[in-house]
Amino acid sequence: MKVQVVIGILLLVSFLNREHLFSPSHHQPRSYPASLSLRIKGFILTYNKQLPEREAEEMANLIILYSQRARLDPCLLTALIARESRFNPQAVSSSGALGLGQLMPGTAKEVGVEDPFDSEQNIRGTADYLRKMFDAWEGYSNQLDLALASYRLGCGTVRNYGGIPPILDVKDYIKSVKELAKRI
Repeated sequence: MKVQVVIGILLLVSFLNREHLFSPSHHQPRSYPASLSLRIKGFILTYNKQLPEREAEEMANLIILYSQRARLDPCLLTALIARESRFNPQAVSSSGALGLGQLMPGTAKEVGVEDPFDSEQNIRGTADYLRKMFDAWEGYSNQLDLALASYRLGCGTVRNYGGIPPILDVKDYIKSVKELAKRI
């Protein structure tokens, strides 16, 4: 209930400008319309048809709340979660990544997530970690791509390579997250 009230306040003013997603200011705080919550909820349900509608609605509201707090586009955060776990809060990868944002245990701990299978904690941690990746590449013209590659591989790997490694998986990952974000 408290999250819904906060979301209601955050959703009052403007409509999301799709062009801003890829502009340098795409990560600035803004207010979002209630229709965005419905669009995100619908998007979630297309990816995880077993998810109860109420849980999808709660996820949508949490994505908007924590993307706002982390100064991220909620469509980008939604797309990243779709790509990482298909909105399965219990997802575990073969490498040990956990939950919606597929946080590695050390990363989860770093961003204050005690239970990575708790949707709210994982969405908050995913938003905070993605913000950290954006901040690491502040001032770079390809900040979005570098942040997404860093989320996928770790910031140290991207820095050590001197940019986005020419790994097909990473290039596909960046492309798919950006395309999914545009579809929301």
